[in-house]
Amino acid sequence: MSKIFIRDHDAAVLEREWNALQRLAPEALHDHLAMIVEQTAPQLVERFYRILEDDEDAGKFLSHDMVQSRLRHTLRGWLQELFPRGGRPDFMLMAERQTIVGEMHARINLPLRQVYRAWRMLNAGVATGIVTSGVSPDTMATLLR
Repeated sequence: MSKIFIRDHDAAVLEREWNALQRLAPEALHDHLAMIVEQTAPQLVERFYRILEDDEDAGKFLSHDMVQSRLRHTLRGWLQELFPRGGRPDFMLMAERQTIVGEMHARINLPLRQVYRAWRMLNAGVATGIVTSGVSPDTMATLLR
């Protein structure tokens, strides 16, 4: 695996922030969010890659075969790792995973604007799943943090 390029001090600060965010919601809400992500991930991933494949700039970096054989399964897996049932994601494992993904994006010279666009699409898809899940306004506010 790749070495994480985060200074020790920065890693400690980021890990504290990550853990504080994870503690904002009780375990039952984490599990509810995991269920929402699990239910919406297939449609979210399909929509995500359909939009990117149709985009002239982003489409240069993707092939239909690559999306079908590898990328959509990888993205679904990552979403479920980020929002696991019965626990909270480990900061260092997630940072390691993000480092590997970032290295792959850098190797293919994927423009940062495409990475940010992809993140916004995923974020909006998960938020839509939360909003349409029928949870109370207080629960919704907690989950959207």
